[in-house]
Amino acid sequence: MRVLRGHTNWVTAVAFSPDGAILATVAGDRMIKLWDVGESRLLWSQTARQAVTCVAFSPDGAQLATGGWDNDITIWRVSDSRPLLTLQRHTDYIGGVAFSPDGEHLASAGADHQIRIWQLADGSPLRILAGHTAGVFGARFAPDGESLATASGDGSVKLWRMPEGFLARTLAGHRGTVWGLAFDAAGDLLASASADGLVRLWHLHDGGGPRLLQGHQRAVMGVSFSPDSTLLASAGGDGRVLIWRVIDGRRIRELSVAAETVPCVMFSPDGTLLAIGALDGSVLLVPVDAQFGVAER
Repeated sequence: MRVLRGHTNWVTAVAFSPDGAILATVAGDRMIKLWDVGESRLLWSQTARQAVTCVAFSPDGAQLATGGWDNDITIWRVSDSRPLLTLQRHTDYIGGVAFSPDGEHLASAGADHQIRIWQLADGSPLRILAGHTAGVFGARFAPDGESLATASGDGSVKLWRMPEGFLARTLAGHRGTVWGLAFDAAGDLLASASADGLVRLWHLHDGGGPRLLQGHQRAVMGVSFSPDSTLLASAGGDGRVLIWRVIDGRRIRELSVAAETVPCVMFSPDGTLLAIGALDGSVLLVPVDAQFGVAER
């Protein structure tokens, strides 16, 4: 296991570049950092006006989107950390950002209850998706780009038909804020992480009910599928990362990361690493074991 140190406050989100060579980390210390994954070396660092809450790479890996407590989204050029666009319309902090698979649009989720869709060619606002009755803290495009999933403090997950932005479906059942979302590689499964301590696996196309993954003792903050969709990692307020086998929902590994909350987790694109953000500002890079899920610490 390797540890990346540089943040001085809790790491709120992590994201691998599409080729897995770079890891982006953002934190409550207002810092945006890019790391060379192979060498565990800092590539560049930028400072935002306020705490940064979310981060995402564009599909080609050339741009990075960040959002935070200043209510704005910034698009950065990865090669030299130059800010390219600032998107300003939200009236409360940004809970999530997501590029469309074709790289033409960005979705931003806000604590102002709104999801905004932006045209990245010129940074113009395209449309507002309204329907959540509380803050929106996560947004994920399906792999085919035809739907957008959003997670909210109202306890629901909403699926929007894209690019029109029509509400297609509301997934209800969580009894607390939904903090995190992840699609599997095929777009057939959607995982949701909630303050109720549960992960729900929603089968989007076969009409079946959600499968409940129970194991965390406090809120679940984030989820990530392995690239082959055989494993799911969940990060919890109980200081643990749990690894689940997707086919049967069996918990196959537990990592005790910290005494308190683990805010975020993400598999690398090649499935060989798991990046875990911690409250102390560190980021763990844990090797993934092909047989047992994740190597012991």
